[in-house]
Amino acid sequence: MKSLFLPLVLIFSAALSFGQEVKTDNVSDFDTETNEIAPGRWAYGWFGRGKVTDPRMSLRLFTNSYPEEKVRGKNWTVDIRKAEAGWTIVQDGRTYTDGAEIVWIYQIPAKLAGKVAIRGSLERGGASRRMRVYKISDEFFSSEDRENLRPIYEGDGDAQALDFTLEALENELLLFIVDDTAEKPKWTNPSLLHVMIGNAP
Repeated sequence: MKSLFLPLVLIFSAALSFGQEVKTDNVSDFDTETNEIAPGRWAYGWFGRGKVTDPRMSLRLFTNSYPEEKVRGKNWTVDIRKAEAGWTIVQDGRTYTDGAEIVWIYQIPAKLAGKVAIRGSLERGGASRRMRVYKISDEFFSSEDRENLRPIYEGDGDAQALDFTLEALENELLLFIVDDTAEKPKWTNPSLLHVMIGNAP
């Protein structure tokens, strides 16, 4: 399913006009101090060089941060010993990756449980940039569940729009996964992710 592009300002205006109370977005609520999974917070990680549906791979949170001047902002990354910032998430929504699946994680708090609205966009990065959204019970989901996972949303291209609702329980995780499906993906072309999550009317 390939999404039609909507300008970011229109997406946000439309979401507000729907009447839901906005709870969070990944840019303004970027956690610069601690990277951990907790209700109402964003976290940042990957599955090594594997895939979310590979039962042999586990969800791993990033534990390092480059100096701000290297990537022009607060960030979380795999390993600051790497010269290239290939697997990195930056505060303004930039997501640097190649074929590896980089994931923005949000855990549903009690006040947001129920019918949830998701609005936003993934821009830039190139035509081979892919985004998928999954909902899982927790970070310890079983191998069997991993193999049977199906995305709530799947799109490709450098101009994607998110606009849907879902039912979510308290403490469930939403995974926003970005990777590149090109034969020779370039991490130097970051995608820009901006997602807003709120109560649906």
